[in-house]
Formats: sequence, structure tokens, C-alpha cells
Amino acid sequence: MKSVSGILIYWGALLAPLLAAEHPLLTVQRRLPAHEKVTQVTERNGTAAILTGNPQGLILQSSPEGTWTGAPSGLPGITEMHRAGTVSLALAAGKAWRSVAQSVWTEVAIPAGVKPLPAAIRVVNGEFWVWTFGGYDWQNGIGTLHRSHLHRSSDGLIWSQVVVTPPPGLTAISYSDLEWAQGTYVLTGSAYQNSGAYMRHEGGLWTSRDGTVWERRSEVDGNYTSVAYGNGLWLAGGTDGAYAASTDGVQWSLRQHPFISGYMGNGSGSSPMRSSLRELVWLPSGFHAVTEIFYQKWTAISTDGINWATGVSLPYDDFPANPGLAAVGGKAWLWGAEGTVWRSDDWRWETERVLPEESSDWSVLLASDTRAVILGNERRAGWSDDGEHWNFVDLPGEASHPAVGVWAADRGEFLALGFLVGTPGGEGGLRVWRSSDGINWGTRTTFGGAAPVGLVRGQGKYVAALANGEILLSQDGLAWSRAWIDAPLMPGGGFIPVLKPLRALAFDGRTFVVITARGELAVSTDGVSWKSRPGAVSYGQDVRQNISTGGGLWLVTGDFNSFISDDLIHWSATGASIDPAGLTYAFGEFISSGYRGLKSSTDGIVWSPRREEFSPGLQMAPVVKFKETLLLAGPNGRIFQSNPWSDFIGSWKTTVFSPSQLTTPGISGDQQDPDHDGVPNLLEYALGLDPQRHDARKEIGISRVFYATNDGSLDPHFSLRFPSWELSPGVRVWVERSDDLQTWRRSGIRGTYNWHGEKSTNGRYFWNYEMKMDQAQGWLRLRAERP
Repeated sequence: MKSVSGILIYWGALLAPLLAAEHPLLTVQRRLPAHEKVTQVTERNGTAAILTGNPQGLILQSSPEGTWTGAPSGLPGITEMHRAGTVSLALAAGKAWRSVAQSVWTEVAIPAGVKPLPAAIRVVNGEFWVWTFGGYDWQNGIGTLHRSHLHRSSDGLIWSQVVVTPPPGLTAISYSDLEWAQGTYVLTGSAYQNSGAYMRHEGGLWTSRDGTVWERRSEVDGNYTSVAYGNGLWLAGGTDGAYAASTDGVQWSLRQHPFISGYMGNGSGSSPMRSSLRELVWLPSGFHAVTEIFYQKWTAISTDGINWATGVSLPYDDFPANPGLAAVGGKAWLWGAEGTVWRSDDWRWETERVLPEESSDWSVLLASDTRAVILGNERRAGWSDDGEHWNFVDLPGEASHPAVGVWAADRGEFLALGFLVGTPGGEGGLRVWRSSDGINWGTRTTFGGAAPVGLVRGQGKYVAALANGEILLSQDGLAWSRAWIDAPLMPGGGFIPVLKPLRALAFDGRTFVVITARGELAVSTDGVSWKSRPGAVSYGQDVRQNISTGGGLWLVTGDFNSFISDDLIHWSATGASIDPAGLTYAFGEFISSGYRGLKSSTDGIVWSPRREEFSPGLQMAPVVKFKETLLLAGPNGRIFQSNPWSDFIGSWKTTVFSPSQLTTPGISGDQQDPDHDGVPNLLEYALGLDPQRHDARKEIGISRVFYATNDGSLDPHFSLRFPSWELSPGVRVWVERSDDLQTWRRSGIRGTYNWHGEKSTNGRYFWNYEMKMDQAQGWLRLRAERP
């Protein structure tokens, strides 16, 4: 039985006056891929190798045939590796490591004598070069400036510090690249000098003949990030809209980059901002670089260092602000953070998805009581009994991939649908996959003319919604029939149904509901007869939509809008911008995951951001409850799992009640009020109040608010203010309204955050809930419930 508690407030007179755990979604753990990101492409054992920061120390090794396999490095978390002769030097866990056989590693002592850790390694002219991080280290508001230190070694054991920056007062903030050719060393970076109240740029390019005595090339002062030599020419790229060139490494000149990254200013007063060559490598085919054109990352190519041509545009989701670029095995390798690696040897780039081990863009995530199942767009299926360890199999069937799925508990099977792409001379249809264990799958095709957008199990049948407006029905997932919205099922098809594009499907145990691309709803109690009705909002064009249900509430999202209803008739705008990609209800909360990040809400009105890693661009879409955790999945093989939901309320009670009180339900029960302040224990927990102290009256505020209208009159609202509940997982909190104390609704109420930063005495921010006073009298009810 659910435990519900609450308080009742009357707007005319007040009838009753009105500590925490970490939310499980704040600590979502990455399950797959094990790699965090691509950190380097390098050479290993004669072929290309990709380092990923894998916690087990695996390296993706390329075979001569071009296939990739996981190879052990012997060094957990290795992120950078270089070899000179038989000795390898690597970075891992913020330290430098040395190995002769690339299997047994020993830590290298870099005699910096300062706090900064090794930042990068280069092998130049047969020697190892290492530099440390430079910049400010902030502690308690005080910044300490660390110089970037450069060291060299012939064997990786004995190191000597190289002094690059000459006096007086010049501070090398950071180094970025080092190269040697034609008897000259060239070092790039950033350097500044204190000049009164500001830092004056004093150069970031140094040259040396022996690697010991260095000169700053002041004629080309700039912020340089990379340097390369080829075909008798030195090029140094940076971030200031220009690059430096030299034929001997000593005399340098500035060149303006031909591409424009954007404009500064407005109208006739705007001026172009030149792009920069952020990364540079040389191949026999020419210089390859990474640049920016109108805020989009591109590759650029030049054979002479003067004339540049564009290569390919880099996908936004896969590449960070500063992607990596290297020349390995006669090819240029370009990589980002999300597992996509590009390579080129003749200006024609090709993409390789080498990360993760499972490269599917997951589209379906399902869970029974004991097993989680995931399905992807490369006809891959995965299964797990704990959400952490996963096994994978191939799905049968060609020319399709799963788009929607459901766990049918009454039949003990997983079922998924995908759109079957038409073959020459044929028509597209649907492919059905079925499995009782998530491991062994069967498949067959059926009719259907569009991609499925929703699949549920209810009333003893499968109900599917298609993007073209069709509804499909099946008892067993094998034989399917059609149903139509606003049209009777007639033998022989003696009618022409008017189809409207559908976006999503939901079922609350009694009612099937679909939402159209323009915001209308269609409802059915049996999945066979469907009737249209107005939705929360009407759109003039097709937009992305989603719908979810839980806790007696319906939630619709799309086009930067979200609405709630408790009867599918009365709708209220929540004011929250929720991504329609991933939406579900679990553990008493609506959970949204997608471009706008991971958020949750107990009432559909007030949403709390949870994990910032999911925003923006990560596009984690499938979300499902599995055992006591939440699973999320998305592109490039990602699978995440939240911390488990537990008895947070019971744990809280042990901190606020004595052992004898805990064994006395009349004191510590959810609906009891031992401090007699009108707030029962469960609501005390939700709002972060003390059940042993009469503190509700000063923490819960009730007032009238009057808003000015366009005609000069006043629009009265009733306002309820109370501490937020984001730090109290395991409880649902919502506000209801009533005009007669008989019928209660959650629509017609608006929840807003206290933007002025005012906090309760328990350190929580306040939420304000308001409703228009459109009756002579009325009531608000604040409720808390165990999910």
C-alpha cells in the first residue's frame, strides 16, 4: 500500500499551517564503452594503434589487413605513448611511464620539482621530450602561476631540464608542439609578460640548433598550437587567425589564413574573423590541418603552404573544439572524443568508427525483472543481468534495424519492430524480432508502410504506432492487423482513412494514447477503436513529440514545450524545456534524457538537472528502469547506469528518530506528525524539514499575488512557497487544486523557481506554485507519496 501524506490550504482562510541523500541520477556510471575517449593515434609494432584511456589498459591495434582488436598495453588508463628505438614512454594517471617491452612499465621521475604533471610527450631527433602543464592553479581563490617545464632524455631514465624562456619576466604559460628537421628545433606554445594591469602577448615560437640554446622569434609573436615541416617549408599554426612560415626555421613571416571563421559586429560595421590552423601534419600529399569555417570544424590541405583547399566537414557530435591530428604510417589520422577516427593519405578522407567495442547507435532499451536487453542499428543485440556487464549477439534479418520494442510480461518475451527498407522492385515493410531470453532471436517480416514510432503491450495485445499514421495490432507478435483513427474497421476496406503522422505511443494500464506530429491526440481503450481529440497544443507544422505517463499524470513534450494533464482533457503548460528524445516514468519521477541533458521531475512541472555530462549533444535517448537502477543508452555504443534507488526515507528516519521512536509507528510513521506543525513525516523528509521541530510555519509560505493585465486590471493568483525536494530521492511531491474538496486536479498550476536565490534555513531553494483564483473560493493540497 502506498503511503501518502499532505497538507491542505484554503485561499480565503488557512485551514492548516503548513535532511537528505544524493539523488541516484547525480552519479550515473558509464558501463559501455569502457573507453572514455580517443586520446591518441600512434605507431605500435609497425602498425597504427589507437589509445582511448581504457581503464583496463587496452589499446586498439590495427592489423595489416586493417581490422582492429584490443591489445593489452600493461598500463591501465594509458592516454599517450611514443617510442624511440626499443624504449617506449607513456602517460597514464597523470604520470610518465617507461617500458622496454611495452608490457612492464616503471614510473619515470621527471625532475620538475613543481606541482604540474606531465602534459605531453614527443620523440624528436631520436630523443624523448616531455613538458609539464603550465598555467594558474587556483586554491581558495588564490591563483599560483606555474611555468611549463621542458625536459629531454636519450633513454627515458636520465633527464635534463631545458631552459627555453629568456628573462626578463617572460612567463611561458604552456607549450604545445615540438618538431625537428634540417638541423633545427622548433617549439610552439603561448607566452605572456606582465605589463601593468594586463598580460601582454610576448610570443609562442622558439627555435634552436642544438636543443639547448633557444631564441624566441619575436617577429611572429602569436599563440601557436602546432608545427610541421615538409617539402622544404616550416609551418606553425595557431589560434590568432594567422600562421607562421619559414624556409630555414630561423627567419619567419606571418601569413593570413584564407578561410573566415565568422564575423564580429553587426551590419556594415562587421569585420571577418580569420580561422586558424589548429593542428598541422605533413604527408607526401601535402600539409593537412584542422581549421574552422563559419563556426564549423573542417580539414584543410595545402601542397605549398600558401594555397589551401577544404577537405571534409567534421561532425559536430563526434569532434571537440580541438580534435587530434597525427601522421602515422604514411597517413593522416584525425580523431575526436566520441570514437570516430578519420584517416587520409591523398586528401580523400574516410571515417572509421573504431570506438567503442560495440559501435551501434542504440535505439531500443528494454528490461524484464531479471534481464536488460539493448538493440542497435547495426543489427546488434546486447543483454545483461546486472546492467554493468554486457554480452552481445548478432540479430537476424537484413536491411533493417530495431526502432521500438517492449517487454511483454504476460508472454515472457521481448519484442521489437523495425522498418524494412524496400529492395529493388519490392516494397518496404516491418521486421519483427522476438526473444524469450534476449539472447536467441527469431525474426519475420510483416506489412507496414512506415517506420514504427511506438510499441506497447496492454489488454492482451501488442499495439504499434507508425510514423505514417497507421495503428497495428497483434495478439502474438506474428499475425498483425490494422486499426485506423476516426474510422470504423470495415471488411474489405470500404473507406479511405485520413492518416496523420504519429510521433509517440503510451499506455497507462487503461488507455492507449498516440500523439500526432502537430500535437493532436488519439485515444483508445482497446487499441482497436480510436478517436481523435485536441491535445495540449496545436502546431502549424510537424514537430518532434513525445508522450509518457505515470503516477496518474500524462506528460507531453516537444518543440521546446511541455504540458501535463491528469485526464487527457485539461492541460497545463509547465514552462519546462524537455527534450522529446528519451522520456519515461520510473521510481516516481518523470525522466528526460536527450540534447537538453538528463532531468527528472516528480510532478512534470518542476524539473531538476541531474548529470551535466549528458548536455549538450550527447543525445542519450532510450531510458528504462531495470531492477533498482535506471539504464540509459545512445550513440556510439554508450550505455550508462544510475546508482540504485534504495529506502532513502528509512535511512533518513534513522537520523531523526531514536531507536525507540523508530519502533513506534505512531511517532515515526509516514503519516504521523510528532512535532504538530501540520506537516506529516513523509512531507517533512521531502522538504528537508525536521519532524521533531515545529519549523513548517516559517518554511512554507502562503500568499496572494496580483499581476497587472493589459487592460490595467489586476489578475489575482494564489501562491504556495515551500523548500525544494531535489535532495530527497524516493518520494513524489506534487500540488493539487480543487474547487469543492471532491475533485482534485494537477492542471492549472504553475511551478516556478525562486530566481532571487533565497534559501530555506535547511539550505534548499524555494519553489513557488501559483494558480489563478478564478473562483470565489478554492483549495490547494501539497502531497508527498512513496512511489
